[in-house]
Amino acid sequence: MSTAKPNQIIVEKILLAQEYVILLTVFALILVSAALYQMVRIYAYRKMKAVKKVPKKDLFVKEYGYSWDYVFVFKVWDEEERMKLTEYQTKFSMKFIIERIVKGGIA
Repeated sequence: MSTAKPNQIIVEKILLAQEYVILLTVFALILVSAALYQMVRIYAYRKMKAVKKVPKKDLFVKEYGYSWDYVFVFKVWDEEERMKLTEYQTKFSMKFIIERIVKGGIA
C-alpha cells in the first residue's frame, strides 16, 4: 500500500498532467514550425523557378556577363578647346545630360 496521503497523490497527478500538457505543447510547436518551414521552402522554390534566366545569345553578354542598351560617347576637350565651346555645347554638357538621364530613371 501507498503511504502517501490522498491530497499528495492528487497534487502529483496534477503535476504529471501539467508536464504532459507542456510536452504536447512543445511537440505541437515543433510540428507547426516544421510545416511553416516547408511552406516557406515551397513558396521560395516556386518564386525562384518563376524567374527565368535571360538567354545569352549576344557575344558581348557571353564574354562580359552583362548586357548593354545605350552607349553615349562624349568628346574630351582639352583646356584650349574648352574655351572655344559654343553656348549650346556648354549648356548641354556631359554633366547636364547624365543628370537628365538619372532624373528620367534610365540609369
